[in-house]
Amino acid sequence: MIMLAKGKADDISPKLKNFLNLVRGITSQDSFVKKLEKKLKYAKQNAVWRRQYMLAKIERLALIDEAMARGRLEGKAEGRLEGRAEGRLEGRAEGRLEGKLEGKAEGIAIGEKRGSIKTLDTTTLILKDAGIAPEIIEKLRASILNSQ
Repeated sequence: MIMLAKGKADDISPKLKNFLNLVRGITSQDSFVKKLEKKLKYAKQNAVWRRQYMLAKIERLALIDEAMARGRLEGKAEGRLEGRAEGRLEGRAEGRLEGKLEGKAEGIAIGEKRGSIKTLDTTTLILKDAGIAPEIIEKLRASILNSQ
């Protein structure tokens, strides 16, 4: 049962209105409210009832604390799982991109080297056809290959 003691409804009986006011801490002269106040005063002064009330309250608070701790643990575990899965996906995507970039750079470097060697071979043939001494051509080739 849910009671909205601060509600604004005017379609409730005066007795119920007085009871809801008592729940809010407002007293009235209603006989039922007076009886309740008397019983409440007695209950508050009764050591056995007070002890039972306090024990019940402590138990309720302990259950709430336990449930919240369990909820935090479950939330952390779930968050870790989600984080790991997300991290794996991101890591794979980054790894693929990095691999592609490295592969492309390697391919370009290999292509440039092959192109340079072909150009050098072509130049060597031209120099031989021009009658340049083979020793000079080899020194020139060695010098170019060492500079790469």
